[in-house]
Amino acid sequence: IYPSLLTERSTAIVRCSGVDAQGRTALVGTGPFLVQSQSPDRLIVERNHSYRQSGVPRLRVIEFVPALSSGTIARRLRSGEVDLARDLLPQDLEELSREARFRQGLVEAPKKNTYFVLFNVMSGPITRHASVRRALSGVVRPRDLVWRTLGRFADPAVSLIPPGMLGHDAGRRWPALSREQAIALLHEASPNRACRLSVAIQPSVLDRNGALITGLLDSWKDVGVEIDAVPMDLSGYLASWTDNAAIDAIVGRGNADYDDPDNFTFTLFHSARGGLRNYYSSPDTDRILEDAPSGSPPAMREALYRRFETALIEASALVPLFHDVDYRLARPRVPGLGLSSTVPYVNYAEVGVTEAAAPAAESRRSG
Repeated sequence: IYPSLLTERSTAIVRCSGVDAQGRTALVGTGPFLVQSQSPDRLIVERNHSYRQSGVPRLRVIEFVPALSSGTIARRLRSGEVDLARDLLPQDLEELSREARFRQGLVEAPKKNTYFVLFNVMSGPITRHASVRRALSGVVRPRDLVWRTLGRFADPAVSLIPPGMLGHDAGRRWPALSREQAIALLHEASPNRACRLSVAIQPSVLDRNGALITGLLDSWKDVGVEIDAVPMDLSGYLASWTDNAAIDAIVGRGNADYDDPDNFTFTLFHSARGGLRNYYSSPDTDRILEDAPSGSPPAMREALYRRFETALIEASALVPLFHDVDYRLARPRVPGLGLSSTVPYVNYAEVGVTEAAAPAAESRRSG
């Protein structure tokens, strides 16, 4: 698959050119910008005058400021300290988008990622029982849950493979259960005691989608399941991918490193190299995952990816939750802004800035 990676917009070719003043390896590359300086709280890149395309980039310098709170981002955007923003909390974004000067600066694009619940089929204390997994997955209503808790910047998922990628099945129907059916299945697995579910939640998912997590856990509590969701940092969450004997389920996210469904199938679930193989893998699905990327015609590859996902759903191993709808909010002085579903997401090489912009006029429709 390496040749296809070279054609990705996320790929750059670099060579080392000695050591810079800070003692770091200096790189010369093919991208539109050069790294000028980098620290934990700031990254500055400058125009690459040797860039292969003439006339771009239009920006001389871009300064990235990470790790700001949503409130700080909103305040700096209003004051003009920041020209382009993301990662605002829904209430901050809603307030800003109601202001006339920002209304034309909001751009959106679906992101090729998937948030999901994955049950521990291999060794989960209670989820190794198929009837428990069937009950827990069947009472979740992803579409209703996402629309109720996340709003416009999340697209309810019916498939592990995100929209716009080979193998995505937009017509898949979710096998829902009634509350009574779920309770009966849980009683079948554990007739004499209550089910206690141990859940590991990715910290960033909990921070930014707390309402959805609360709704998800409530749907399980409603059928009599006791929830043990231990707070953990990112290192603890990543350790739970392999050290999972005491964990029944994880709530996490898969991101595409490149535009290919293997990011969500082979990379996660192959029994020899998959990151989440300790939760779900099998010799039968291994054969599907090994055949799918082998250069078959696209229609055959698509059928294999859908066959794998059908096996995953039929085993009640996975509940797809939602796909991000990515956005950027810009001040009026940033013309030409565009957003895509793949890295670097923003068209930094084509976007520009103006010294001043006239106030945005309210447009009114007349009957």
